[in-house]
Amino acid sequence: MRTNPFPTSSPISGLPHPAVVRRVVGPRVVELEAGGEATLALAGDYRPAVGDTLLVIDGAERAWAIGVVSSLRVVEAHPSAVRADDGVEALVLDEGATLTVRDARGATLFTHDARTGQSRVHTSGDLTLTAPQGHLDLSAAKSVKVAAPTVELRAHAKPGTDDAPSTLRLGPDGAALESERLEVTAQRGRVAVEDATFASNRLETAVKKARHIAGVVETRAERIVERARDVFREVDELNQVRAGRLRMVARGTWSVLSKRTTLKAEDDLALLGDKIHLA
Repeated sequence: MRTNPFPTSSPISGLPHPAVVRRVVGPRVVELEAGGEATLALAGDYRPAVGDTLLVIDGAERAWAIGVVSSLRVVEAHPSAVRADDGVEALVLDEGATLTVRDARGATLFTHDARTGQSRVHTSGDLTLTAPQGHLDLSAAKSVKVAAPTVELRAHAKPGTDDAPSTLRLGPDGAALESERLEVTAQRGRVAVEDATFASNRLETAVKKARHIAGVVETRAERIVERARDVFREVDELNQVRAGRLRMVARGTWSVLSKRTTLKAEDDLALLGDKIHLA
């Protein structure tokens, strides 16, 4: 005489309804997305997996899964498959040339092609790489490519310091760098910007040779102080200085050479010197 493996102390109530598996608790117990658990009352070798839709009927003390509405994976495992309890399986395909890891829904999580040596990680949701107690290194012999609508790199401040974090954001509308200090060192450099604005409380530059080529240069300041050993300025046409007062001080000789010189004053014109030569 065969005994019933399922308890009969739970009277049935309600009508059968579909329910999606959220988590596999055990070989015959699953957690449902709607809440609660259900015990499998199915014949055969069905193995539940996350994402399956079961036909569930509620009891007074527990729910029973009495049918499978849809199973988002192949029930019969591949001969080379190694399967975990939650439905994740690893398969060796193409006569040993490809290693594939799939989730319970049948979606590919990881592939490795032994012919090309290429490995790929696939995910339809979020992917997090963490090293709480160590370093995380990404290295490649050729290149490292990151492609996304938005890319953000953030460096946190060291514990016990007042340093602010540094952040680099790259997006389709531009790039933004935020940092307490910025240092750039290079043998050669070139920056090309269509329209640029620079704002700073203090600017100090040190160069051996500077050359500026511009159509129009406009400078506005409260005070300009210039110091140089020699200053040479060449103007092809007009050199005009407009000032409230104009004072020129020369420790030695002041020479003015021109084809024609005009001195004009609205009031007085004074020439002071020990000797004045007019020739």
